[in-house]
Amino acid sequence: MSAPTDQFAGLSLREMAPSIDEVRRRATELQDILSTYDETNLPSEFQLSKVDNIARPPDDRPPSDQWVDVTTLYGTLLTLGCWDDDWWKLLPRLANPKRRATAFIEKLRRRFTQCFDDYEHFLDSPRSADELKNGIADVAHRICNVFRAIHEDQNTFRIEEAETREADTLRVALEALQRICSFTQPITPTTSAGGPARRTRGRASSTGTANLSLFSAIVRSPADGEGALLLGALEQFTGAALREHKDLLVIISGRLDKPGNAPTEFIERFDALQEKANDESAISKLKAGPSGRKRGLEADPRLGAPFEATPKRGKRTGGR
Repeated sequence: MSAPTDQFAGLSLREMAPSIDEVRRRATELQDILSTYDETNLPSEFQLSKVDNIARPPDDRPPSDQWVDVTTLYGTLLTLGCWDDDWWKLLPRLANPKRRATAFIEKLRRRFTQCFDDYEHFLDSPRSADELKNGIADVAHRICNVFRAIHEDQNTFRIEEAETREADTLRVALEALQRICSFTQPITPTTSAGGPARRTRGRASSTGTANLSLFSAIVRSPADGEGALLLGALEQFTGAALREHKDLLVIISGRLDKPGNAPTEFIERFDALQEKANDESAISKLKAGPSGRKRGLEADPRLGAPFEATPKRGKRTGGR
């Protein structure tokens, strides 16, 4: 091939290369597809370092013979799918939208269940106040990270199965919040004499142990930067999806309604979710469905049995 022909071929390849926006769109969907085969990481957590560096301008991309990274199969598939049209057409066949939605929900439940199991283990063995404080903070941080991922992964719902996936994701998220609301009683740390930790009745007598509960660590006194993650995730859902799970909203609201349980801002934002569920446009959208039957998953007993809802009263105030 002559030199002018070589130059023309190279120019054509650059012009035909996917745009930066297209590469980013592909990367997001490929995270959803490939993370189906990952037992732990949710799409927005999957291969972050590779995704952060993958959206380069066409002229700045490495030649195709450097796209294979022998240290990571997933990273290689991400690169090939983002930059090569043939691979992009092939990779979605690894996991259809229904399989991706199922894997996503299973992973959410597995992550939440592991966190709650770890928290309950604090009741089974002696722990000092510092150990409890650090352990509860770690569990709360992990739960908040799952809610962060739920928030960020809303972008992956623009696919087939999107409506069912949204409804199922919301149910798991609300079941998790319901379970958090069941852990309001502080855990009493062990004394020097040892013995298992236990939940106190009412508030702990010591100021230093009053906040040793999962509910306090996530709702009442969250760590900096984590307080808004839970509600921020829930606020992304449509009124129609919230409407489908109005039973859980009422149950959780009853628990939050108890004096001193939740800060006023948390209660007000949760009330706004219920108002969104009651919005007429959301109700109309739901009634327009073909069957009028609730879609999605049933309640998962591993995330805790529902507690009795408190009858709704007048305007509420929360503790600080």
